Amino acid sequence: MTGLTTDEVRHFGDKGYLAGLPLLSKSEVTDLRSRIDTVFEACDNTLHNHILQVHTVLPWAYALATQCMLLDRIEGLIGPDILLWKSKCFVKFPGSATVPWHQDMPHWDLDPPVSVTAWVALTPSHTCNGCVRVVPGSHRAGRVDHNVDKSGQSLLTSGLQIDAPDDDTLRSMELEPGQMSMHDGFIVHGSDANTGEEPRIGIAFVFIPATARQTGDAHGGVMLMRGQDSAGFFPLAGPPVDDDTMLDRARTAFEHYRDGRKAY
Repeated sequence: MTGLTTDEVRHFGDKGYLAGLPLLSKSEVTDLRSRIDTVFEACDNTLHNHILQVHTVLPWAYALATQCMLLDRIEGLIGPDILLWKSKCFVKFPGSATVPWHQDMPHWDLDPPVSVTAWVALTPSHTCNGCVRVVPGSHRAGRVDHNVDKSGQSLLTSGLQIDAPDDDTLRSMELEPGQMSMHDGFIVHGSDANTGEEPRIGIAFVFIPATARQTGDAHGGVMLMRGQDSAGFFPLAGPPVDDDTMLDRARTAFEHYRDGRKAY
């Protein structure tokens, strides 16, 4: 096993996050950077915030989500029966765009409300270029009331946001290329603008236990990563197909997420 130590599991339970975990080699980072660049070049600017459910349409994203080291760490937090529920490519270009302070779980309608997000860095992710910041321990307070505001420079497609917390309570989940972080679905988090000169690039995967159901309509694209689909609630998807029309299918899927024809 290449999962988490006892101290790391304890830290996640107490603080709601882990950061700086090694995952990818330099050559793997270089390869994935090239693949993400190809995807973004194939999509116009209106799609850049809707590169969603990438594990369902891009074989290299599916392969990353199934890495043993990543899944071993997830298993140490949510158990052996694991579903991959969501994924997204995050490219934060230099400029004023931000991710407002929010929790993930309040708009996900999961029962039980348990999730772990794995965020994999393909460039440096530091305070100066808008890395993810968290309020340690905030997950233990449960659900917080949110406002909805889809105006301005928010990169959060749901528009959910809460008031900014006190700076003294914050921790930056700084990452080097090839490292990953993990955070609980209830932790309060957000990210500032990228004030650097290069884009900040990462991929997020949201894992849930296979006991989970949704109170609303079941999302598509859910995949069984390990173990047994004990609840049997979600229509399980298979791995994406790698062929000459892969990018065309991916672009169509992203357009459907942008236009609201597919739920995310």
